[in-house]
Parts: sequence; structure tokens; C-alpha cells
Amino acid sequence: MFPCVSLLLLAGCCSTDPAGLTDPDPDVRRERLACMADAAVKRPGEREMIGQVRTAALRVIDPSAEPHVSVRATGHRAIERLRLVDLGPAVASRLVDGEGQDPSPLVRAAAAAALGELGGADAVDALRRTTLRDASSEVRAAAARELGELRDRTPGTSDALIRALRDESGAVRLNARRSLRQIHGADLGFDPATWSAWLDRRAAGARATEPAPDEPPSLPYEHGLYGPDGDDDPDDAWTDEEAAPPGDEGGR
Repeated sequence: MFPCVSLLLLAGCCSTDPAGLTDPDPDVRRERLACMADAAVKRPGEREMIGQVRTAALRVIDPSAEPHVSVRATGHRAIERLRLVDLGPAVASRLVDGEGQDPSPLVRAAAAAALGELGGADAVDALRRTTLRDASSEVRAAAARELGELRDRTPGTSDALIRALRDESGAVRLNARRSLRQIHGADLGFDPATWSAWLDRRAAGARATEPAPDEPPSLPYEHGLYGPDGDDDPDDAWTDEEAAPPGDEGGR
């Protein structure tokens, strides 16, 4: 739940009147969006309110449309709360470096948290790039943390987190280590070379144990006992000709 929204609800002053979404006072806009998002989560059948929150959140995360940092951050939290997956690309565009990036580290950290909930290819790519390239160590740390929450096991994510172990920020290094542990179920510390060597050995071992691509499944050659699907149903049992091992025809 949004900060302070619980108290507002208890006090009976957390209004869900959509008129407040365009109020001149940024505090009113922020609280109204937070209250409406929280109400929509609790009453998922109210599609009209969900649509109003979606429209408002998409608008306010645009720095050219909403000048106040706290309102933009609340927009990302509303998207996260309602799991508006279709808005993932819009959130990612506010996080990564480029023309649409939000100038506020606070808002970018909120966008990273939202992507950690929404998931998807756009989220993974944006979080990887942010972990390595954002100017703010707080945002890099947030992105590294969310990669662990996504449990993405692709090599690109592991590589980004291993590279983040060299970050000048202790918070980034710590979150990179935690995320590698979440993803791989092992804790190898802060040494990038140790992680890289371990992952290389795992990949090599996995390749060595993969069956040959054209190798047929192994089934017992018990005459009349196991059928083509591997069970012991007498109605679909192998015939003598089908069940004999290759090259055994002359024995009959």
C-alpha cells in the first residue's frame, strides 16, 4: 500500500473522486492517484476506476506532462500496484538513458521497482542497462535488486550482475550479489571471476549431459510386455517383430 494511504483510509478521507487527478495542487493529485489505485486493487471488478487510474498514471509518468517528482513516482507505483503489464514499455522508457528518461533518480528508482513487478523482455532489458549505466548509484542498486526479483536466468542478466560486482557503490555490489544468489541458488561472494568461472563450468556440464539430438527414447525390449508408449497395456503391446532388438531377426 502507498505510504500514508492506510491512515487516510482509516480516517475516511482517502477520496476516490477522479476530479482530484487534475487538481492544481500536486499533493491532491498524488494522494488521489494513490487512493484510487489502492481502491482498485481491493475492488478489481471496478473496471471504470482501473481505467481512470491507468490513464492518469500513463499521463503523470511523463515529465513533460507532470512537473512534480512525487506525482510521477506515484504514477509508477500505481502501475506496479495494479500490475498494468501493457504499460511496461512506457515505464521502461522513463528508466533507461535516452530522450524519455526521467531526470529524477527518485522517479527512476520507482520505475525500476515497477518493472520488477511487471516483468517481460522490456523490463529485463531496461533493468540490465540501468544496473550498468545509470548515473545514480541508488537507481543502479534498485535495478540490480529487481533483476533478482525477476529470477531471469538468461546469460545476459547474469553477465550484467557480475559486471555490477565491480561497481564503485557498495549498495550496487551488495544487490548484485543478492540477485545472483536469488537467481542461481548459490552465494559465491563479490569476486566477478569466481562467478564467471562457476557459471562457465555449469554451462559446460549442462552441455555434456544433453542427449544426442537424434537419439531415440530408450524403451525395454521385453516381448509383449511394454507397448510403444512405455506402459504394460496388453492392448497396445509390441509385436515380436517390433520388440526384437535390431539385428536379432535371425534368432527367430
